[in-house]
Amino acid sequence: MRKILEFLGIAEPEEEVVEEREATEEELARRRDLLERPPLPTSLVICRGMTAVRFGKELAEALRGGKMLILDLRGVDRESGQQLLDFLHGEATSARAALQRLAPGLFLALPNGVNAEEWEEEDRP
Repeated sequence: MRKILEFLGIAEPEEEVVEEREATEEELARRRDLLERPPLPTSLVICRGMTAVRFGKELAEALRGGKMLILDLRGVDRESGQQLLDFLHGEATSARAALQRLAPGLFLALPNGVNAEEWEEEDRP
């Protein structure tokens, strides 16, 4: 009954007492390990919308550093998107990388030495 009255706002909610327990040495060691572990290296960067436009230089550095990029420029005004693509195309050319259009507004940039295959089902009569 008390819960219903609390829900309706008639009664003040009771304060829950949360008992804190001591963390075991194993739990503390696991927490330290998680905090001290270096992050795994990134090999794919996905950037969407105006974020891609704002981080154009960082995206070019990532491509030169051997990272694949997926750029989703749908919703970005045509002029800003085209400027970014022109810039990244120049960077890709100088780094011997590839820039491919996957769909309208969706692009894939591959660093030198990384290949992509497109698998399509053949039309059968």
